[in-house]
Amino acid sequence: MASIKHAYGVPSAKLWIKALAADFAANAVNRSDRRMTEEQLDDWADTAMTEWGYLTVTEWMLFFHKAKAGKFGSLYNDVNCIRLSEMVNDFIYGPYRQGLKDHFEQEQQRAMRAREDAERIGKTMTAEEFKKTDAYKRIIQDSTD
Repeated sequence: MASIKHAYGVPSAKLWIKALAADFAANAVNRSDRRMTEEQLDDWADTAMTEWGYLTVTEWMLFFHKAKAGKFGSLYNDVNCIRLSEMVNDFIYGPYRQGLKDHFEQEQQRAMRAREDAERIGKTMTAEEFKKTDAYKRIIQDSTD
């Protein structure tokens, strides 16, 4: 969201989150009298910007996709600000996002080890190259003394 806030301003970022929430609420609830009102959506978008504004656009899209797929529990045909906030917190602090974070950290560590291994291989020398160094000459000289 920081990128949207920076590029287009806070109102645009808020509108974007509100649109995602409205789409989610409209698809999650069959009865129109159980849907979130415009005022509730505005309030929730303010809360989302304040509490979770650090989430990226991709993370918001992933959250709403997973929420529509029922990954954060059932809504029982009722979407409200509290339940939606609980779902966001489940996404952020729950095992799903933590598992993704752990996976990416492991991948970064593997890539770093591969780079270090490649650098080490590039820095090794053959026996012939070692024999030309001063260190080899000192070893030979010390052994003959």
